[in-house]
Amino acid sequence: MSIGADFTALHGIASALRAAGEDLDGACRSIPASTGTGDAAPLLAGILTTVSGTVAYLAYEADLLGERVAECEQTLAATDSGADERLAAIVGELG
Repeated sequence: MSIGADFTALHGIASALRAAGEDLDGACRSIPASTGTGDAAPLLAGILTTVSGTVAYLAYEADLLGERVAECEQTLAATDSGADERLAAIVGELG
């Protein structure tokens, strides 16, 4: 798998995480504050809010990782430029 494919996959993961976070956020907002005495709605809303925040953070980290992968790919491309020509020159000198 190439670095470019890894970068694309990371952005796909980040998009999926972001969409999941939005779905969770919507679920949190749809839970009524209370449906009766002693119910778990407020606790569930708190849990979903925490999970939603965690998913949003993971999407952010996936984006950062994707940017770092892109930087590495650019560095490798710059490092490799001319490598084939140098290798051919060395082989030419030897042979």
